Amino acid sequence: MKKIALITLSGLFVIFVSWSQKKSVPPGELDLASMIQPIPTTAKFINDTSYIWCGKIVNSHIDQKYHLFYSRWPREYGFAAWVTSSEVAHAVSDSPFGPFEHKDVALPHRGSDHWDGMYTHNPTVHFFNGKYYIYYTGNIGDGKITSPKLNWTHRNNQRIGVAIAEDPNGPWQRFDHPIIDVSEDSTAHDAQMIANPSVTQMPDGRFLMVYKAVAKQRPQPFGGPVVHLTAIADKPEGPFVKQNKPIFTAEDVDLQLKRFRIE
Repeated sequence: MKKIALITLSGLFVIFVSWSQKKSVPPGELDLASMIQPIPTTAKFINDTSYIWCGKIVNSHIDQKYHLFYSRWPREYGFAAWVTSSEVAHAVSDSPFGPFEHKDVALPHRGSDHWDGMYTHNPTVHFFNGKYYIYYTGNIGDGKITSPKLNWTHRNNQRIGVAIAEDPNGPWQRFDHPIIDVSEDSTAHDAQMIANPSVTQMPDGRFLMVYKAVAKQRPQPFGGPVVHLTAIADKPEGPFVKQNKPIFTAEDVDLQLKRFRIE
């Protein structure tokens, strides 16, 4: 079986280091292609028994190591099982270029009585105000692994949450409710599901989240359109206030579904 590898953000690390050396880059003049440097083979994180996805790295102020948080799920279940079987795992290295060694599962499955109890995915890790934050997607559903078809019950129950720790080695505090949920208004841009959080701290000190959302305006189970929305909070743990305005959309979604044979 073809191996799926994760390049652990080393390329992006080099890009942003290079970019940070420039005080100001005029709009349209940031040439990322010219800034990408060769990536050593040690930066390849691979597992023969698991699919690996969504890698994010943080440098610990405690042990000075680089901590990689990533999604993984068993290969034997098939690729579409990401939506039923993913878990956020944790690997460690002395260098951002690896090699990384798996250490533990940071956000394991915790049961169908929790909003994120059957799946954790899309981790993005940050160090804010002396604590570590993993923003992630969680879900519950019927628990049926339907590969090669996608389990739409699980896909449409995705929500966004946060886990908090004093140390990237854990323990991670998880919560009873997501920090971003779908809107009750059936016509809202995020009425069906939400996922893929990305968070940054803005110059004014507030926290901006960009996330993917799916509406209910198109035929089920896919729904749509697929958009990206924003939410803002005064604190990294929220509450996040939705801005309810798409910042960009995925065009020709129906055509893409046929092309990739998503059922």
